[in-house]
Amino acid sequence: MATKGLRGFFRGARSESQPPPPVSPSVASSVPPTAQTEGPISVPLSADLAAEMDARREWVWTSVSADAPLDRSDNRTALSVIAALVAEVRPDETWKLQSLGIVFGDVLARVTGAEWVQVDDELGSDPALRFGGPDDLAFPMTMISKRMEAGEDVDVLELFRDVATALGEAQAQAQAQ
Repeated sequence: MATKGLRGFFRGARSESQPPPPVSPSVASSVPPTAQTEGPISVPLSADLAAEMDARREWVWTSVSADAPLDRSDNRTALSVIAALVAEVRPDETWKLQSLGIVFGDVLARVTGAEWVQVDDELGSDPALRFGGPDDLAFPMTMISKRMEAGEDVDVLELFRDVATALGEAQAQAQAQ
């Protein structure tokens, strides 16, 4: 499953046949024209993109009912919430699925030490996790949505294990070089 499970995680996996997720117009307009033609550029998150990601996180966390407040920083809780919502969200509800991907990315960031960055390229601006050098990027926002839109069953825990393992191996390889 390693090869199939990693499909679409790293930079270069996006293509015009699979357009980038919607980004607010203010984020898209903040990309300099040269960034649109020179290839991907990884920069700190813009305020607009960070706010959009926060809105997506808030949707995820308020979409589940719980008897007590949920610990948003607990990885097991986050993965359980994602799994519960994956079972409820339809494959055509891209915004919701990508919102789950943001929270999924938050867990990956906590576990691997990766950081959220903004990637600007000819396809637009997207949030990504940088887990090593400037070119070591993963795009968790679309990890769930692409699979569900393709008709695949998504096992959130299995996907998390596969991605966290791949990121850890890539980090170790980068450090060894």
